[in-house]
Amino acid sequence: MVRTNSKHISERQGMTKGGPFVLPPWFKLAIVTGLALAVVLLASSISTYRTVSRGLIVDHLRSDLHTQAVMMEEQAQRDSVQTRSELLAILQQALKKSNGRIVWILVQNRGGEALSAIGSPATPIFSAQDIRSHIQSRQPIFKTVGSATGPMLIEVLPFMLPAGLLRQSETSGGGPGPVTTVEIAESWGGADGVLWSVRRQLIINSSAGLVLLLSVITIARRFRSYLAGRKLEQEIEVARTVQRDLLPSSQCDLDDFEVSGDYAPLAQVGGDFYDTFAVGGNRAAFVLGDVSGNGLPAALLMGVLHGAVRSSGWTTSPLDHQAATSEMNRLLCERSATSRFATMFWSYFDYRSQHLKYINAGHCPPLLVKTAKRNTVLHLCSGGPVLGFLADAEFQQGSARLDAGDVLILYSDGIVEATNAVDEEFGEDRVAAIVRAHSVDTAENIRNRILAAVDAFTGAMAPQDDRTLVVIVYLGAERGDGSDVEAAPEMAMCAA
Repeated sequence: MVRTNSKHISERQGMTKGGPFVLPPWFKLAIVTGLALAVVLLASSISTYRTVSRGLIVDHLRSDLHTQAVMMEEQAQRDSVQTRSELLAILQQALKKSNGRIVWILVQNRGGEALSAIGSPATPIFSAQDIRSHIQSRQPIFKTVGSATGPMLIEVLPFMLPAGLLRQSETSGGGPGPVTTVEIAESWGGADGVLWSVRRQLIINSSAGLVLLLSVITIARRFRSYLAGRKLEQEIEVARTVQRDLLPSSQCDLDDFEVSGDYAPLAQVGGDFYDTFAVGGNRAAFVLGDVSGNGLPAALLMGVLHGAVRSSGWTTSPLDHQAATSEMNRLLCERSATSRFATMFWSYFDYRSQHLKYINAGHCPPLLVKTAKRNTVLHLCSGGPVLGFLADAEFQQGSARLDAGDVLILYSDGIVEATNAVDEEFGEDRVAAIVRAHSVDTAENIRNRILAAVDAFTGAMAPQDDRTLVVIVYLGAERGDGSDVEAAPEMAMCAA
C-alpha cells in the first residue's frame, strides 16, 4: 500500500478558474469616490485656512490698533499736549515702538482736517462722511488693503484730545465736541505668530488629503498589475494542484511493498517529484527526481520529466532503461537552459528475480538497509552523471537484490543538506542511523521519524530547498537465489 503525505500542499477550495478579471462596478465607484473625497478635503482645507486665518489676523490687528490708540490718547492726556508738534512727537514715539508694524498714523478733526500725521497715505482711505456716520453709530470702520509690502489693516478710532488742542481743532472749523479720530494702518506681517495653530491644522488636513489622493491614484494605476498578479497566483495554484495530483494515489497497491512518501516544496510549487506504480503484473517502479532550482520554472521541467517517466518503456529491459535515460538526457540538453539540469533515481523491481534494477543519474544515492545482514547500509550509485549537462553521457543500469524486511530510502538533497544554526548539514549518516534503529517499524513510522529528526535538527532555520522523502519496505518472501547486490557501499555526492 502506498501512503502519501501532502500536508504541505493545502487544497484551495472553490478556486477561481481561468479567464481575465473584470473590473467590478463597485471598484470603479470606490475609485471615483476616493478621488472626489481627496479633492474636496484638499479644497476644504485650503478654503478653511484662508477664511480662518484672515479672521484671526484681522481680530489680532484690530486689537493691537485699539491698544495703540488708547496708549497714544493716554500719553496725550498725561502730557497735556497743546500743540500739533507735541502730538506729532507722540505719534512718532508710537511708530518707533511698533518696530515697523505700524505703517502710518493720522489724527483728524471733525471736518477731516489732519491735525497731525506720520507716514499718512497719499489719498484718503475713508471719507469724512463715512467716518462721522460710523463714529456716531458706534460702528467700527476698518478696511484691508494691499500695498507694495503686502496687505495691511487700516482702522479709524475715536481719539480724545486734551482741552487746549481740542479748542484749536474747534477754532479751525472742526466744530464742538470730542469727535477727533485717529487712523492707524498696520501691516499683516506682525500677525504671523497667531497663525501657527491654523497652519498646523492646514498641514495635517492637506497631508491627509494629498495622501488619500495619491493612494487612490496609485491603486487605480496599479490595479491592472494587481489583476495580473492575482491571475498568476491562480495559475500557480493550478500548477500546485496538478503537481499534487502527480503524487502516487493513496489507493495505489503494490504487491509485497509498503511505501510512505512526503513532499514539502520550498515554494508553492517545486522541482522535486516521486512516483511509485505497478508495471504489468510482475514489476513495480520507484522514481525520485530533483530539478535544479525551485519554484515554477523547476516545476515545469519536473512535469516534463515525470511525463517521460510514465510514457517511455524503460522497464522492459536494461538496454531500454539505459536508452531511455540517454534520450531524456539529450532532451534536457537540447530543450532546457544551460542552468537547468536534473538528477533522478528511477528503478523497477522484478518480482521473479527479486532484484531492483536502477539507474542513478547524479542523484543522492538511495540507502538500502539489509535487515537480514545486521542492518548493513548500501548506497545505490550505479548510473551516470546528472541529466542535462553532457549530451553524449552514457548510463549503466545497476542491480540490487531485495530480501524480505529490507528498507529502501529515497530522498532529495533538501533532506540531507538541511542545515542547523551553525551551518551543519543533517547528512546521510543521521538518516542511516534512524533507519538502522527502527528497521522493523512500518514505512510510515520510519518516514515520520526521519522528518521529525530533520525538523528538530534545523530548529528555527527555514528550509533552503524542496524536501522529498520516500521510505519503501519490502514485505515479500524470498523467491530466488540471485546475486545479492550490485551497489557500492561508498558515499556519493548529491548533484542537484
